[in-house]
Amino acid sequence: MKAIATREATCVGCGCTDRRACLGGCSWLAVNRDDGTGVCSNCRGALAAWREQQAAALSRDDFAWLVVKAACETEPADEDDPECIRILRLDLKSAVLAAFLQRDADWAKAKEGGVDA
Repeated sequence: MKAIATREATCVGCGCTDRRACLGGCSWLAVNRDDGTGVCSNCRGALAAWREQQAAALSRDDFAWLVVKAACETEPADEDDPECIRILRLDLKSAVLAAFLQRDADWAKAKEGGVDA
């Protein structure tokens, strides 16, 4: 489980932050605390491009974790047994495929606006 991020976010449209709002005030339409970016209510025009960027930015660490998590769901009984090694290889191929499918699903969700808003 990820730790709660506390990074201050900056609007990609105007540069306002959590501590320095736009003149007249604003709020977050969408924000990603992990990368410290977001779009404020005064920059609606930047929202679609920001969501595209977020959808394409699944971190390498997150992707690697998906692969490891999927691969570790099964464990061979004996590492020296050729049949177990064959099964492990098949499991790893399946895990990589599952990770790619999960990444695609996460990308589609982010593209549709499912990113932390």
